Amino acid sequence: MTWRLACGAAARWNEPVLSLLTERASIPPWGIQMSDNHAGHPHQHTKQVVDQLARTAGHVSSIKRMVEEGRPCADVLIQLAAVRAAIDRASKLVLEDHLESCVRGAAEHGLADDEWARLKEALDRFIR
Repeated sequence: MTWRLACGAAARWNEPVLSLLTERASIPPWGIQMSDNHAGHPHQHTKQVVDQLARTAGHVSSIKRMVEEGRPCADVLIQLAAVRAAIDRASKLVLEDHLESCVRGAAEHGLADDEWARLKEALDRFIR
């Protein structure tokens, strides 16, 4: 399954991470299709975000195995908290990139109000 990130980048997600994210953010399972008018902005943290998400996907797979093996609930919860923190770190990087490239680029082209509205809507969905 491919999701388009806020500024046009595409990423592959495995099902455990997809389930975790869609449950938390109420994102439809087919993902979010944002407008393509952001695809030209450079992003400084793309590799860091992709690497963080890859590590997180591996972590989620490990947690799934823990559950299947009947490991203690407390251990599973601790690992789930670590995954949540990892997703928050990736989210922070995406937000930094968005502010540094997309919002700044929109402001330079007189589209700051539109981009600000999209950012507020995204944050409303992210922070519940």
